[in-house]
Amino acid sequence: MLFDEPDVLQLLEEYIAASTQPRPPRSPLHDRLIDAKYGLVELCDRTLYSSELLYAFDSELYRELALELATPEPDAENGGAS
Repeated sequence: MLFDEPDVLQLLEEYIAASTQPRPPRSPLHDRLIDAKYGLVELCDRTLYSSELLYAFDSELYRELALELATPEPDAENGGAS
């Protein structure tokens, strides 16, 4: 809680500075990767793409998840070994 913080003004300034950093850009490829894995989401009687919601909620997580999905997993049959 803010009452427990010794310097609330400094904390707020840091938060505002962090929230004004440029967001990673959206990418059609990232959108397709996320939407292929997680599909559509029903929210408040509207159907939305998972990528759209994730980007609006946390653009850094959107980027991280897309990069993770773009990285091929080792072949499960071979256990990743050749």
